[in-house]
Parts: sequence; C-alpha cells; structure tokens
Amino acid sequence: MRASIFDDPGDEKSWHASQRSDALSEFYADRDPSWYRSAIAPLKGADRVLDLGCGPGLTLQALLDQGCTSVLGVDRWPAFVANSTPEAPIVAHDLTLPMPFLESGSFDGVLSHYALDYVSPICMRQVLREAHRLLAPGGRLVVYVAAIGLGGGDEARTVSYSPTALRTLLSEAGFDEIDVRAASGGRNSIARAQRSAKDLDFGRGEAREAVAEIAGDTQVSAAFTGEPEAIRCELTSRSDSATFVFALPPAESAGDRVSVCARALRSVSGGTELQVWVWRGFTPIAIECARVELDATEMRLSSDEGCQQVSVWCPGELSLEPPGNAYTLPDDLPRGDALGPAERGEEGRQIVVEPAQAEPVDEVDLGPGRNRFLVGRASALDLDAADRMWLAGRLHGIALSSSELDKGRMRELLLWAGWRQSLIFLGGLDWVAMLAAASQREAELQGPVVLVDPALSGAGPARALPPELAAFAQENDRRFVLLGGEGRDRSARADLQSIRRRLLHGGSPGSGNDGLQEAGENLRHLTERTLLMRLRQARGFSPAEVGRRSSCQ
Repeated sequence: MRASIFDDPGDEKSWHASQRSDALSEFYADRDPSWYRSAIAPLKGADRVLDLGCGPGLTLQALLDQGCTSVLGVDRWPAFVANSTPEAPIVAHDLTLPMPFLESGSFDGVLSHYALDYVSPICMRQVLREAHRLLAPGGRLVVYVAAIGLGGGDEARTVSYSPTALRTLLSEAGFDEIDVRAASGGRNSIARAQRSAKDLDFGRGEAREAVAEIAGDTQVSAAFTGEPEAIRCELTSRSDSATFVFALPPAESAGDRVSVCARALRSVSGGTELQVWVWRGFTPIAIECARVELDATEMRLSSDEGCQQVSVWCPGELSLEPPGNAYTLPDDLPRGDALGPAERGEEGRQIVVEPAQAEPVDEVDLGPGRNRFLVGRASALDLDAADRMWLAGRLHGIALSSSELDKGRMRELLLWAGWRQSLIFLGGLDWVAMLAAASQREAELQGPVVLVDPALSGAGPARALPPELAAFAQENDRRFVLLGGEGRDRSARADLQSIRRRLLHGGSPGSGNDGLQEAGENLRHLTERTLLMRLRQARGFSPAEVGRRSSCQ
C-alpha cells in the first residue's frame, strides 16, 4: 500500500524523547496552575473549555480558578489520566484522530498551549477542524505554537507554524475573526479565532447511516444514538461490496454513546485499505485494519439505531511553508547567526550541499534550529565521522559524483546511507552517465537518492531529461528523486510533466519555475523523512521498526 496522507510521518516526531510522558512530567513538576493565568486570560468568561494537549492538567485547574464551570483535557499520554479529577477530567486520546465521542457545539472555548507545534500539518488540520466543530456559535479558540520550524534546537518541532501558516490553517478550518501575532521576537505564534455566532450547523441531524464518496483518502466519523449492538462499515465499488461488522459489548454505564472513525485508503495498484476505530464513551473498544481487493468508491457506517454529527473529510495537500531550495551552495546561504528572529523559518527548507572543492560547512553557517539540512562531501568523510555527525544532527546526507561510485571506500558509505536512510545526492557530467552509474550500483543505493541536474553542479549545460531517466525514476519512485535546475526551456520542462510529483527544484525559490510550490511540498516530505529516521534510529530502533508505524498498532 502507498502511504496515506493521514499517515504523515511528521506525526511521529511527537514521540521524541522530549515529548515522552516521563520527560513532560519532569518539565511540569515545579509548575503551578497560577503560571498559566496570562495564557488563559483570553478565555475569561467561557464556561465550558476544552484543553488539547493538557499534560498533567495544570491549565485545567487554572481555568477553574478563572471561573470556568466545566473543563476537559485531552492528552496522548495515558499517564496523565492519573491526574484526572471529577472537576478536571483528562481523556487519553491521540489527536491524529478526530473526537466523535465529544458532542458538537459543547464548548465555549478551546485552548492549546504549546502542544500542537509537535504535530504535523495533517494532524494540525484535523485538530482545528475538530475544534471548530466542538465550539458553540461565538465560541473562542486560543492556540500557542512555536513559529520557527526546528524550534531553536528542539528537534521534535519540524514544522514552521509561522503566523502566515497558522492563518491559512484557521481559515481552512472555518474560523472567523482570526488574529495571529508573532511573539518572543518571532519565535512563537499566538492565535485567537472564533466560530461565527451565526454558524448553527453542527451536523446534529439524525440519519440512519453516514455515507461518503471515496475521493482519494477519505475519513468518516459519526456518533450513534441509542444502544447499538453492532456497527457496520460497508465499502462499495461499481460492481462489488464488502461489509465489516463490529459486534459491541454491553455498555458498562448508561449514557456512554458509541462513536466511530473509519478511513478508506485506496492503493494506486488496486484495492482499498480500511482502518476503523470504535469508542464507547471515551474508551476505544475496537481498532481494526483490513484490506480488500475492490476499488471502493463509497463508504458507509450504519447500525440498528440512528447516527449524528457526521463528519466527512477528504484532505488534499495544503502548502504551509515557503518554497525551499533543494540545492543550496554554502556561498549562497546567509549565515545562520545573521538571520533575524522574524526570518527564521520564512526562507523555506534549505538543503546545503558542499561542493567538491571547498572548505567544510561550519555549524555557525548552518545555524542551529533553522530549516537547513547539510549534505556533506562523501570524499571528505569516513564512516565513523559520518555516523557521529548523523546522530548528532549535523549531517543529513552525502554528496558524490557518478565517477566516485566505483571507488572501493564508497561502498561502505553507500551501505551506511541506506541503513540510516540519509540523503544521497548523486551528480555527474551528464544525465546518461548518472543513470548508468545509478543502475549499476542500484542494489547499494537503498536510501533516498537525489539525481542532480549537471547544470546545477556546474558539470554541464542544461539539457532535456532523457526519456530513459524519466522511466527509471518512475519505476523506482520510492527511492529516486530528480532534481531539476533553472533555465530550462519549454521542451525540457515538457519532458518532466509525467514525473512532476517526484521532481525537486534547485536554484532560487523566486525563479518562477513551473511546479515550484509542488516541489516545495516534496522537499518538505523528503527532509522530514530523513529527520524522522534520524530521531528514531538515535533511540535504538531496529531496521524493521524504523518503517511506517501502523495506525492499527
């Protein structure tokens, strides 16, 4: 199966050591609820408040002290549920999923205090959609996040939620009166928004079933009325159907309604993967995953009872970051210590490639905590040095020419790069020579390989892409990415249309190349992938554990 848009690898960065429950418990140990008075002040007057990413619940107590009559906290770590009290309950829940177990329009305020900057854009979009659904008309949202990408050295923050990005997300989620400001010299973003007082559509109307047309990856969530004995999930194609039945255990207490989230993930090679989560009250009682051979076009949830607050989501790509540069030379890069606070994260992701004849890039030039990823010269590295720099976060890949692939010592570095899943930038005199070299050593090129336009590295003039290289990239599109330079004519660009999704651009982000914004998204996914791999491997995961984490585990 291809990766789903819902399975954004960036969601896993919130499992970084700094975000484990024991580390967070230590962080909160010397805090007092009064510390949050200024943070919660914008919600003064709200009676019912939800805190997303509440930790041990200090904000909940602060909200009660401010005059709230009802509070609820949600956090991914079950350990924090131990801090739950009848006055300030805490629910263990992963925010990468919706919250159909909470009733639409049931809160006057939603708060998140420096928790959502540890999730990826797809998760942030999910959270803000749910926050909008859960707010009553006129309800207020207050969100605090870091704004500078890699968060001033905090590796778990890999997305730049700048004021611009946050406004885009809030607008997409349906909020009004959006006010986002930069704080602490540009390091943080503080957002305030409101659900329109005229917006009375909660999706509360009852129906016999929840139905969604499957257009790409599709998610349906709903709550069921009464005491259903079973939930049915049906996938339908033009000629066939498959039905899954989830038998429900008897309710332990009255009033705990059943709610469901189902996702249909269609494979490009045919077939559909179904993921289903079922809750009774706040407790998950079923988590299932199955694959069927039919190409589903419709999904429906039903029971013997009715359902309500149906929500359907088919998320497409949403660009939040400025277009970056997949091939930046050190001389073209402003020094890290020369960037002002407001500029951090606004330049887009920059892959800095050391040229063959130059001094190694200094860490000061890169700048700690910026969106900069260093690809070092393979000829200047030995295996031990490369591994130390990789684990320390000072190296994200190696650069070499096709002529260097035949050198004996390169085999060790290539195998190391495959194990670490670090970037491999492969250049050469021309596309044909690079293709021949990559094909010959394909078994050793197991990491993400970026084939660099010779015109970018100065090895040759800009030329049209050979058809055989396009075919090779398409056949190996999970590992090989093409990097195109500037100055291409129309005929050359036309050759790239069939593999646009796998093309990155090098050169100035303002060059006006076709598809530059799309290339920027590919760049974000590529750099986030290599950073995620480093974070996970640095914690000692085995090769099998470093792959995509199943949503069903």
